Amino acid sequence: MNQPAAASTPSSITIDVTTATFEAEVMEASMSMPVVIDFWAPWCGPCRALTPILEKVGAQYAGKVKVVKVNSDENPELSQAFRVRSIPHVAAIVGGQMADQFMGAQPEPKIKAFFEKISTMFAQAMPEAAAALKDAAPAALPPSPIDQKRAEAMALAQGGDLPGAITALKLALALDAASIDVKLDLAEIEMMAGAFDDAIMHLGEVDFPPVTGEQAERVAKMNRRDGIRAQVEALKSAQDLPATEELAKKAAANPDDLSARYDLANALIADGVFDQALEHLFAIVRRDRKLHEDGARKAMINVFNMLAGNPDFAELVSQYRRQLATALN
Repeated sequence: MNQPAAASTPSSITIDVTTATFEAEVMEASMSMPVVIDFWAPWCGPCRALTPILEKVGAQYAGKVKVVKVNSDENPELSQAFRVRSIPHVAAIVGGQMADQFMGAQPEPKIKAFFEKISTMFAQAMPEAAAALKDAAPAALPPSPIDQKRAEAMALAQGGDLPGAITALKLALALDAASIDVKLDLAEIEMMAGAFDDAIMHLGEVDFPPVTGEQAERVAKMNRRDGIRAQVEALKSAQDLPATEELAKKAAANPDDLSARYDLANALIADGVFDQALEHLFAIVRRDRKLHEDGARKAMINVFNMLAGNPDFAELVSQYRRQLATALN
């Protein structure tokens, strides 16, 4: 049975902040309580692990610490101002000043310690505001059962217990069979565990309702779904191939062996060597579209989907998108 969105869910008390709203939502707000900023992006895997934990802990500190999210791709001015070099990047503002920060995904105990630390810093820096905050703070709001299971699954996955993470997410899916976030989490961890058919099944069950209101979150989830599917297909294609080094020698010995170059490209995609993979695939597109039923073009599209929204590969994707479009026209 679907659970309606409630004010007590962690995500409902986490605010999306932009450059335009930053002054009011962060700087001014930090005069009355500490503000934690989560710099993230839709393509960032570690962000998806960290954000549910931040939201869970943030719900426990409701009324005592404010948690906001900044999409670093859409707000480069803020990322530059905070000298964000990699994400996830978390910063805390107290009284209009940077109080503390950390980079990378962290386990829940360290996140709680971070919240405690900045709360203490706020009490020392602004005792009157801290006293008023203590008097006015409402009881902490518990996270929803679904978000608890998602956070538990991410922690298990980070610890290497992929079967345990899958079990936790299946329990979350039993609570809300329509949850897009749970299905995407589950497909991603199934992919990591090598359960490719299960991952494809759950991706196929992701159903986006008609657009209502803000579309940014919807687009981000669609991009995530397409990226996971592309990764699954690439890994599945490469699972029975020989070692990449062996394939590279075979392709180098006979550059006209397009099947060998196709196999090498799939292995390179699975290894994350996207520039070389696209080079081989584009060469095949130009010479033989019929090979593996236009497989080279389809593989290129998969790579584009896999890298969508990742600024580190934006130039590479743009280059090969243009070249592919020219070759097909």
